[in-house]
Amino acid sequence: MEVHYPVLPEVEPLKRNIKLALEREVMGVYVSDHPLRGLERILAKKAKQKCSQLDEFDDGATVELAGVISSTRNILTKTNKKMMTATLEDFSGIANLFIFAGTLEKHSDVLVKDKVVTLK
Repeated sequence: MEVHYPVLPEVEPLKRNIKLALEREVMGVYVSDHPLRGLERILAKKAKQKCSQLDEFDDGATVELAGVISSTRNILTKTNKKMMTATLEDFSGIANLFIFAGTLEKHSDVLVKDKVVTLK
């Protein structure tokens, strides 16, 4: 018995950022690479702390982080204003973020999933 396979079309390889986003969405982790790879020096200059160090600080302390926003979730406040929860990921771990209405309005263009950002 002879098996016949369909002919698959030639397609361009996925762009790196799209491939990584799909890996994260499907498997929950980056497999082929990490979106921050190659940015280590820049991130080290921009971030004074790492996500893994956040437990060392008191509530209300000012920290400066850099990483990739790996998830977002929009919420409505009791006063019907939009705010967001998000997860920031660097090479050391993750930070859960609460982005209040005023900040979200000012920076909604960069506070998106899969975007590399610096935050204070």
